[in-house]
Amino acid sequence: MPPGQEPPPAALTDAVRAAVGGGRAARWFGPQVDLRLTDSGDVLVRAATPYLLKHVLKTFRGEIADAAESLTGRRPTLDGTVDESLAPTASRREQTTDAAPPDVPHDEPRTPFRLDDFIVGPCNELGHSAVRRFAEAPGLAFGPLLLCGPVGVGKSHLLRGLAAELKREGRLRVMAMSAVDFCNRFKQALAEHNTAAFRSRFNSVNVLCLDGVDFFDGTKSFQTELLQTIERLEERGVRFVMTSGRNPQTLTKLSDELISRLLSGIVCRIDKPCQAVRRRVAAENCRQLGADLSAEAVRYAADRSADSVRQVLGAVQSLDAHARLLGKKIGVTQARQILAKLHQGRVRVVSLGEIEAAVSQLFGVTGEELRSSSRSRRVSRPRHFAMCVARRMTSSAYHEIGAHFGGRNHSTVVAAEKSVGKLLDSEEPMSVGGQELSARDVLARLEERLRAG
Repeated sequence: MPPGQEPPPAALTDAVRAAVGGGRAARWFGPQVDLRLTDSGDVLVRAATPYLLKHVLKTFRGEIADAAESLTGRRPTLDGTVDESLAPTASRREQTTDAAPPDVPHDEPRTPFRLDDFIVGPCNELGHSAVRRFAEAPGLAFGPLLLCGPVGVGKSHLLRGLAAELKREGRLRVMAMSAVDFCNRFKQALAEHNTAAFRSRFNSVNVLCLDGVDFFDGTKSFQTELLQTIERLEERGVRFVMTSGRNPQTLTKLSDELISRLLSGIVCRIDKPCQAVRRRVAAENCRQLGADLSAEAVRYAADRSADSVRQVLGAVQSLDAHARLLGKKIGVTQARQILAKLHQGRVRVVSLGEIEAAVSQLFGVTGEELRSSSRSRRVSRPRHFAMCVARRMTSSAYHEIGAHFGGRNHSTVVAAEKSVGKLLDSEEPMSVGGQELSARDVLARLEERLRAG
């Protein structure tokens, strides 16, 4: 800048934003922070709250000083002051859909999730319907809505999609955050002896969307804060939507009081994606990428990625990358080769003997009984589960599975799969090892144990 020429008033802020970059710049250097160059070339930082002022001076001191030096040619000193006039007025707060107060801006996901983009099937239709109903009439929601299920099945998509839809309508103030973010922010508030500021960020919330509450399992101090937060907000009529990788009843280190709070509303289980959903996800992802893949290759990628939607997306994107690098269309034969190499050495091979041992341990029967001719329910039901898991987790043919479990033929294994399928559809609880479990929980526990070895 030429000597004697003063920089424009917004020049310092623009320079700092450029140095910080991305979402952090928008988050911390919005209208609630003002940067001014004094006549002596130093910097005065004005912020709406003490917390915001302290954070900006502590975190971005270097960037602010560098930006000021580039404009004035001298290294400045930084001073700060709280200016409450920078805080939003009451009328502005009523219009905004951002639930976080000005001192703790809210982190939005970089890629917005939309409920309209969620692919629905038998594995997730109950959770999707519950979220849709909540979006239509959040004021009629009774208790918290809890979405349970393993990783990669769409829980976060539904949660973030709901938050985005409610915000677009502008009727409610919505906060969507992860359990990890909740804990990190509370930990920071404890370190700064400023828990009041942490709690104040929830003061004007109408709906709280909390992702991954199973993260609280075993974190006693965080559990206490979460429970108190829920109690305070429930008194004000705030609605909750939460997700968990496991049913709270299986979280052994979660307090009974918090478990009862989480289970006091509607609990919707979302299962691993069924074949129909996986195939539609794969086809849609292929269309979005413009991938040069045959229909058979897309279906193969979907069918071999049974655990999560993320696996389906990863498989399709891997095939798309190979198609672009090789400059040719990928068919099902090449897809088999590519994906087999991709997972080589990572997939644990499960044997029929290991399945037999895992089923025996869970159901309290012996391997000899599973292979016997007994048709009592105490033995036949575990045998059916063993055969079903063998079909899901091994490449063994029907006749090989039947031969292992007592020299039975392939039709017996087919009948066992159908029997377990009926149990999955009915969701009838069964007594397993002294516990009342659903068929889905039994399968999940067996598969978890076998993957872990």
